[in-house]
Amino acid sequence: MSKAVLTTGSISTHLLKLTLPALVGILCTFSFTIVDTYFISLLGQNELAAISYSTPMIDIIIGVAIGIGIAISSIGARMFGSGDFENIKTFIFHAFLFCLFLSLIITIFGILNIDTIFKGLGAAGNTLVEIHNFMIVWFLGVFPLFMIFVCSNALRANGKAKGPAKIQIYMAILNLVLDPIFIFSLNLGIMGAAIAGLISRFAGLFILIRILIKEDMITFDYQNHMKGFLLSWNKIIKMSVPACLANMIGPLATFWITYLLSIVSQFAVAGFGVATKIQMIAVIPMFALSGSIGPIIGQNFSAKKWDRSFLTLKMSSIFSIFWGVFISLLLLVLGPYLSRVFSDNLKVTEVSDSYMYIVPVSYIGWGIIMMVCANFNSLGKPIRSTLISLFRMLILFIPLSYFMFNLYSFKGVFISFNISTLFVAGVAYFWAYKDYKGYGS
Repeated sequence: MSKAVLTTGSISTHLLKLTLPALVGILCTFSFTIVDTYFISLLGQNELAAISYSTPMIDIIIGVAIGIGIAISSIGARMFGSGDFENIKTFIFHAFLFCLFLSLIITIFGILNIDTIFKGLGAAGNTLVEIHNFMIVWFLGVFPLFMIFVCSNALRANGKAKGPAKIQIYMAILNLVLDPIFIFSLNLGIMGAAIAGLISRFAGLFILIRILIKEDMITFDYQNHMKGFLLSWNKIIKMSVPACLANMIGPLATFWITYLLSIVSQFAVAGFGVATKIQMIAVIPMFALSGSIGPIIGQNFSAKKWDRSFLTLKMSSIFSIFWGVFISLLLLVLGPYLSRVFSDNLKVTEVSDSYMYIVPVSYIGWGIIMMVCANFNSLGKPIRSTLISLFRMLILFIPLSYFMFNLYSFKGVFISFNISTLFVAGVAYFWAYKDYKGYGS
């Protein structure tokens, strides 16, 4: 097992080396939903609406997975940074057990409550049937999803990002191949997309576990490693719960938007679903960068090199501003053309086009919020990230969106997202800046 490698050398070089593989990995992770949406859109408008309704639930569970991954990355990076190499194998094994326990609870609860959840969102008729067919299989993949984030972030915590990126490429390719086979050739429809994703994730997990064993970062010595697992779980819970809550707030806001748009029509929900799939691609660099700064900030902070930690945050925030400006201009031009890849229904494209014209401006602030939250998580202060997300979504966005929806329909909701995101970005960065000043950076 190699030692900490991020406490010396160029910050920009470390960012590049960690972000590029993460960029590929996240693109491949998001490709599951994008590829599924494309093939499912060929089935019809009910199926497209079904996957759009399903997206917030999927995003919430992915948010939990990301939160667990953040905990593994933060705790692991600080263990590497302080030279605590011996206990990392036991800790990762305990994380495996934690994911098994949590995924069983989520899977059972989810399968038993599919219809209740989505009826509450406004889904009905054939759309609800298609949602049930998709989600009943998708919930079976919660365990491999959680474990992929654990394995990948454990490797990234030690500066090893290429392995997870390669595996995610293989998973994405496998899903791309299997999707049309299960959806069309085997005539399984929307359920076939869920089956293809399930197989792909289990295949990727198997390879990632082999990499961890090869890197000597885990052993399955049950007799010795079962000791102290409750202590490890306590560390994971303390770090991951605030991070999970922060990650879930966005999808919960998407639930809220979906509910408002369902008042307009199910075509509006489908249009929103199309727009958010395009958005996934647009914000991937910011997700990749926010995931990459964690190990750098964590290792340097543990080594008391606070100036390097703050420089990492500053550089990533500057990139977020430039990327937000660039992508908002790009989507202003290309957004409507991209929307029509998924649907040419005028009621659907009216909503997706409006989203592309309005919301991308907020990416400038969204990226900064991502970086600041990743920074606080890496410093072992996840509650601050949660407070930022709560303030943005629950205190500002939801009340403002309800007011604006009654005035301007779905366009008012999108404008509200911009206002709340840009305002909170400035507040969050100032908070992080003052925090580092306290350490003398």
